[in-house]
Amino acid sequence: MFNLPTEKVNWGHPITSRLCFATLMNDWSAARCRSLVGPSNGVFTGTTIPAWKGGVNAGLFFTGGLATVSYLSYGTDTATIDLGRNTSNPVTFAFSIYAGVGNANAAIAGRNDGNTVSAGWQISFTAGTAITYTKESNTTNMNVTFVVPTSRWITVVIVADGSLTAANQLFYVNGILQVHTLDTNGVGTPGSDSAETLYIGRGNAAYVGANGSLDGTLGFFYIWKRVLTEYEVNLLTVNPMIILQSYKVTGRRISAGGGGAGKGGGGGKKGGGGAKTVLIPGGATYINLGNAGLDVS
Repeated sequence: MFNLPTEKVNWGHPITSRLCFATLMNDWSAARCRSLVGPSNGVFTGTTIPAWKGGVNAGLFFTGGLATVSYLSYGTDTATIDLGRNTSNPVTFAFSIYAGVGNANAAIAGRNDGNTVSAGWQISFTAGTAITYTKESNTTNMNVTFVVPTSRWITVVIVADGSLTAANQLFYVNGILQVHTLDTNGVGTPGSDSAETLYIGRGNAAYVGANGSLDGTLGFFYIWKRVLTEYEVNLLTVNPMIILQSYKVTGRRISAGGGGAGKGGGGGKKGGGGAKTVLIPGGATYINLGNAGLDVS
């Protein structure tokens, strides 16, 4: 990741189909964090502004600790209403996170009504060593939990089919399908979360309690209004920047594939010689990656 602000989504790539929300956590100020996809920019809320951490796999560090003091609010964002509410509204969440730094029951993201049972969803740490996806319903919430590696960066993809059957929800960590460690099927009919606030870095305080804000680092957060295939999950895990058409870089060596099939394929009309490596000196330069994605060395 780079702390540079002018990426563009590659809507010509199949993986961006029905992408409804995306932020790289790298275009931010004391006031907000820019969304690549979705009508709203995130507004920093609380007493502690999240801090950018540079270097390899850099990201935005949320210092929530034991209170809801460091998070992003996207308001009643219209692009993310009723995600996963039913089987007509499946959803896929993907994010990179430094695992093992979350306090118990700290929310990573959520949009719910503040009750323990009713409407919306939440993704939370459980005791700092597991992640739980909660889909709220008017009788019993669905909860699905899986253990994550600690003290390292991981890419998490949650594929939710919109049902209240816990076994149907798929979880990937670094591209590997995970075994659920605790399942609770939902009961009843989920309500609409259209009037609720989308948060990153916390959930609804009434739901997660006083210790609800994330204490950890996020690199990116994407949401699709569809189920990603396992092949797409693998593509995303290998190259989280695959959704982008261009990326602003400074003083970096960039490898962009040609236009043909496969990485650096030689059969395309553009870049027919396969992958080209270009050294980008001091000034900012934009690389049009087409469908090739991005490889930084």
